[in-house]
Amino acid sequence: MKSFKKFGVLISGLAGILILQKAGAQQPINDAPPNEKEARLEFRVRYVTPDAIYFNGGTSLGVRPGDKIWVTRGGQKIVQLEVKYVSEHNASCLFDKEPVPRENTPAVRVDDLVLWTIPLPEYLKRTRPPEEPKSTAGPISPATKTRPAAPEPKRFVPKRRSPNNDLNGQLSLQAFGQHDRSALRYNFFESSAYLRLSLDRVAGLPLRLSTRARSSQNRQQFGGISIRPQPMVHRVYEIAVEFTAPNAPVEFAAGRMLRHDWRGVGYLDGVALGYRFNEIWKAGVFAGSQPDLYHYNLRFDEKKLGGFVQMKKPVRQNVELLFTATGVGQYMRQQISREYLAAEIAFNWLSKLYLTQYLEIDYNRKWRKTAQTGVINLSNTYFNASYYPQPSISFGLSYDARRLIRTWEMRSLADSLFDQALRQGWRANVSLQPSALMRLTLDGGLQQYKGTPNVYSAGVSANLWNVLRSGVGFNARFSYFGNSLSAGFYPALEVSRSFFGRVYATVGGGAYWYRMGNGGPSQNNPWERVRLDINLTRRFFLSGTFENFHGDTMNFGRGFADLGWRF
Repeated sequence: MKSFKKFGVLISGLAGILILQKAGAQQPINDAPPNEKEARLEFRVRYVTPDAIYFNGGTSLGVRPGDKIWVTRGGQKIVQLEVKYVSEHNASCLFDKEPVPRENTPAVRVDDLVLWTIPLPEYLKRTRPPEEPKSTAGPISPATKTRPAAPEPKRFVPKRRSPNNDLNGQLSLQAFGQHDRSALRYNFFESSAYLRLSLDRVAGLPLRLSTRARSSQNRQQFGGISIRPQPMVHRVYEIAVEFTAPNAPVEFAAGRMLRHDWRGVGYLDGVALGYRFNEIWKAGVFAGSQPDLYHYNLRFDEKKLGGFVQMKKPVRQNVELLFTATGVGQYMRQQISREYLAAEIAFNWLSKLYLTQYLEIDYNRKWRKTAQTGVINLSNTYFNASYYPQPSISFGLSYDARRLIRTWEMRSLADSLFDQALRQGWRANVSLQPSALMRLTLDGGLQQYKGTPNVYSAGVSANLWNVLRSGVGFNARFSYFGNSLSAGFYPALEVSRSFFGRVYATVGGGAYWYRMGNGGPSQNNPWERVRLDINLTRRFFLSGTFENFHGDTMNFGRGFADLGWRF
């Protein structure tokens, strides 16, 4: 119960991130001059996740899956994306593997401008309301006015056709290897095949099939022993079918899945059923087993079941609150593995202040109940606050106390492995972005745990893109960390440039330098990196990275290659 006192202040500030439904500024198409050949509409980014962006343009304004949009800021184009999912008033784009790596492009932010262009005839075709049938009868005489008109045959407005079996994804062959030049001589090479696909509107129905899988084989060498091949490993991360009709209150999913609306559940082999009561409330249940992600076979020894409830409510104009709670029970062969409640509250104020609080509360009974944990304890918590007083500046503050969780399979491991949080501590940052092509970030952190020295860290990074319209970009970083036992620095610089619109090259280097507090010698480990991304055709791509480490404690080279096809 001490955990509740420790994090009570954080729990009281539960908060969030949400998509605002208020429409942004759209350029009215009716005002376009008669000779205009292209419709140009502007929207606003309303929500950003690590995998996708959401903006306030939907089918009511003509947006369709497959359309191309540009995210812009300050009149500068940042990145081009493809629309994947569309509802009546909102649409989303996924951050897929792009010709220009995302780490070398400005990060998309809330309120960035979304520019969508489309041929004017196609736009009018999508948005023109159905015309009323014209009458072919002549003028009505006074005599005919008194006659009851014969009922006209019922007319049905034809449904707008949408592409069925809409397939997109990636298939690639990958290779990753390391050559160790030290006395240890730990060499390895891994070849793999990777597949990711999503199939929407299967057979014309509101069904979506999603799959992510990888098959790989390792070859390892230890010391002077020759390389030994390992058995093939088939990892299936996801293969699920979802029913998500826009106007249906019921949602259904089955297979191996990772659902983002279930906070704290993780992967599940099973089924899920959700029901949307109205625009605010949604609830559901799920049941299945804990997947074995390293193989394609199913396992049924560890069951997982529970339910969730979600509330998304506008408090007032431009203010929204999101609450999600999930109750989960995990059981291993009739034994309790873990029973807990995962909850998240998120708050968005005027697209300027974002607060998020996530926590997990364990209910301990039988073997899980000990003198240290008690019946109920707070096992995980995370807090984040972001504030954008102006588009060019932002402030961030976060506290992370997530940790390893003991389950039935790990009950015999030492308690010390579960006592300390993985990333426990505070972190703050300030980011300045005077233009879309320039960003400066200052950050610092404090990690503390009882019985160990506090660890302090700080850093500054600068990013420049398309300097003097040359296509050249710079990414520089200088970091420091230290405590009473050791201290070190990490400088790094990368230069990137695009060639012919198809090739993107990055060259960089840096060093890890640290010294122990006992007066021992300093350790220096320089490194160099070369990365190349090539669009062979519109769909085929080739990517490669090579890194070289040489110094006092690291002496090896490693590389990664990826040849793939986007569909």
